[in-house]
Amino acid sequence: MSQIDPHAQIARKVRSIEATKVALLAQVADVMRSVLQGQERETTESLAGLIGTAYLLASQLGIDLTLVDHAVRSGLPEWVTQGLLDPDEYERVRQYLRTTR
Repeated sequence: MSQIDPHAQIARKVRSIEATKVALLAQVADVMRSVLQGQERETTESLAGLIGTAYLLASQLGIDLTLVDHAVRSGLPEWVTQGLLDPDEYERVRQYLRTTR
């Protein structure tokens, strides 16, 4: 059985994380472009890619994905308080998160 050099493993992991960070930025650009063009299907696909890539990056960094979910749920009420999120929209998202997680 061949042993992989630990330095090579670290370098591979760093490259993977860096590639995921670039992909995350590309997904943000895709979301903005599709919103600007008013393309609902493309916006939906871009948002899905953005969310999936964010979860992938969290996993690569060793972050428990349930902690990410919890942070999302706990951060939304703060947005309502700050006037960044409509209370009705918050309730819709909260209900969705409750049923899917």
